[in-house]
Amino acid sequence: MITTLGIPVLNRGDFLLRCVKSIDHPVENLVIINNSEGKNPGVNGACAQIQAKDIENGSLFDQVYVEVRKNLGCGPSWNHIFKSYPGPWLIVGSDIAFLPGSLALLDDTLEKNPEAGMVMGDGYNVFLMTQ
Repeated sequence: MITTLGIPVLNRGDFLLRCVKSIDHPVENLVIINNSEGKNPGVNGACAQIQAKDIENGSLFDQVYVEVRKNLGCGPSWNHIFKSYPGPWLIVGSDIAFLPGSLALLDDTLEKNPEAGMVMGDGYNVFLMTQ
């Protein structure tokens, strides 16, 4: 199980929804940082749908957290997730879509390499960071 999957988002709620719908592996904490200050209707709608688990794979998420923030920016959003939620942390861009089985592969790689500090999926579009 992925402990925390964090997704900062600013716009393109349709991409965020596609990203979350592509998750096919259990996640303890799904964390979405809505950097639009709640001013983007597309992002707000996607966040509401995800938070209500009103998507086909909603049962894969134990907890869904949506934080509406002033635009923190990418790096500060990552740091906020690291400081506020338990690790290890899988951080992804809101505009990616996972290939089937890729999350299980990341999780398995970390399990087989517990001393790893980082597991890279696709550069800084998808990376898993440990404490």
